[in-house]
Amino acid sequence: MNQTFPQVKMTLGAGEEPPYLPIGQYGVIGDCRTAALIAPNGSLDWLCLPHFDSPAVFCRLLDAEKGGYFRICPAEACEARMQYLPGTNILETFFESDRGQVRLVDVAPVRRRQTPPHVFSHLATLLPNAPHGIRAGLEREVGNDVAAAHRINRILTCLNGETTIEMTLKATFDYARKEASISVQPLGDGAVGAVISADDHYLALILRYLPSHASGEEQHPLVIEVREGVLRATIHLQAGQRV
Repeated sequence: MNQTFPQVKMTLGAGEEPPYLPIGQYGVIGDCRTAALIAPNGSLDWLCLPHFDSPAVFCRLLDAEKGGYFRICPAEACEARMQYLPGTNILETFFESDRGQVRLVDVAPVRRRQTPPHVFSHLATLLPNAPHGIRAGLEREVGNDVAAAHRINRILTCLNGETTIEMTLKATFDYARKEASISVQPLGDGAVGAVISADDHYLALILRYLPSHASGEEQHPLVIEVREGVLRATIHLQAGQRV
């Protein structure tokens, strides 16, 4: 990927943030099946799942009051800037405050797909007279060299000092027309998870510590709370710790 992203900087926590940001300040990540828009304040404000033409799960971009979002940001006032890792669609957001510096990495992972070489010839045999659009669609689904994981990875690392992070997740299925139910579950090794659902649509959230270079530092328990249909977590990190 050769796209260059103009570096965006903004000050957070200094006062009331505007309900809407210019579209040019958003970063974009994707997995060849859908795309997410992420603001410099660490808020994922737009995402249709699992495909581009699926109903939006996060749509704060359209309605700041009703629309869902997934925000990860320091609790204290800080400076934020965004950039892409060179040559990739991996988005980095750096938050810097008087207490420390934090990096948030956002990526929609894909995996390599191995397609048997005889698949296309077999399709041609089965559909010799099929309209071009149908055959093209099948070839696109079966023939792509990558497959979407239908997942967003958000990796938070405290680079120096210490910080308190606030995580907020509000899922609004079907363009905020479906009310979601939430079930929080403790997982192994100190991780915690939640399932958010509406009708036959589901999201899964997993929050956990990752291996880090921090030594001898206490890991605060990870706890997810639900308030009025919104998932919230407060995460305390010291230099080298990652979630």
